[in-house]
Amino acid sequence: MRTNIIYNANTKLPDELINAYFYAVFNVFFNGKLIALQIGQKSTDLLDIYRATKSDCFAFVTAFNPNGALNSQEINRSMQSRLIQAVSVMGYSFYEGFGCDINGEWPKEDSIFIPKIDFNTACDIGNKFSQNAIVYGDSYAIPKLVILK
Repeated sequence: MRTNIIYNANTKLPDELINAYFYAVFNVFFNGKLIALQIGQKSTDLLDIYRATKSDCFAFVTAFNPNGALNSQEINRSMQSRLIQAVSVMGYSFYEGFGCDINGEWPKEDSIFIPKIDFNTACDIGNKFSQNAIVYGDSYAIPKLVILK
């Protein structure tokens, strides 16, 4: 098993899909800057976000394309609005962003970066929106891929 991936013991996701998630780029709009995060790569920009938000953890989550099935932009935007509302109701602040496939084979997915969120809550949100995976980071500022399914 690869490091920087937290596997679900019962995962049925194919290796090709896990690799696509692993090599994706997760972009966050923060203080007028676009910050690119990648799985397993420590980020000084992420440390800057931590300092600014007084946080030492984060989740990067989308509601686009539940269960890895490509949906229309209309459905995806509706689901993303529901995610934003749910996170807001829970009292979390967040920053907009998007995930993108480095090969350009999959359309970009609007996402949110949520500082100060614990691991279990982040996984619960990902599961509620039927996501195969989320990105999570702790105080080491190294994004990890979390396989949910």
